[in-house]
Amino acid sequence: AWLRAYRDAQGLSRAALATRAGLSKGTLKNLELAAHVPTATTLDLLRRGFPLPADLLVQLERRR
Repeated sequence: AWLRAYRDAQGLSRAALATRAGLSKGTLKNLELAAHVPTATTLDLLRRGFPLPADLLVQLERRR
C-alpha cells in the first residue's frame, strides 16, 4: 500500500510508472499489493524509473 501511496503522491499513474521503469502494469500492481517478492532485477528497474527514498527501498529489499 505504501508504494501506491508514494506513486500517487508523485502524481504518477500505474501505467506511467510501469513505462518509466520498464515493468509491466501487472508486475507493478503485484508490488503495490505485496502479492509477490521483487527480484533484484525488478528492484533495479523500479529504482531507475522512480526516485524512491532509501527507507522505502529497504522495505522492499527486506521482503526479498
